[in-house]
Amino acid sequence: MFPYLTIDNEINTQLGSTMKKLLAMVALMAGFTSTKALAGYDANVLGTLTGVFVYTNGDYIYFKLDTQPSHPSCDSSYFVIAETVPLERRQMLLSRLLMAYASKERVNIGYDSQGDCASGYIRVHRVG
Repeated sequence: MFPYLTIDNEINTQLGSTMKKLLAMVALMAGFTSTKALAGYDANVLGTLTGVFVYTNGDYIYFKLDTQPSHPSCDSSYFVIAETVPLERRQMLLSRLLMAYASKERVNIGYDSQGDCASGYIRVHRVG
C-alpha cells in the first residue's frame, strides 16, 4: 500500500547497521589509546610552600611543598608550572603562589600523578 515505507525501512536498517559499526570502531580505537595521551589533572595535595623559584632562562615556575608527593616517572623534588601555560595564567598562578608563600597559607595543588612531566618535574594543573 505504501511502497516508500519499505524503502525507508531498508535505508534506516542500513544506516543503523553502519552507525553500530562506526561506534564499535570508535570504542575499539579508544581502547588502544595510550594512557600517556590521557594523562592530566588526576590528584591533589594540600601543603605549605617551602619555596617558589623562577629563573631567567625559562618561563616555568618551580615550587615545593612541605608535603611534596612522590611520583612514578617525574623528579618529585619540585612541582612545575610549565612554560606552555599562557603568560597571563602563569602570572596569576605565580601571584597566588607568592601570596600563599608570604602568608604561610596552605595551598591545594592539582597535579598529574601518573606521567606527563614538565621540565622533568611534576606538572601542575591547579593552584588553589
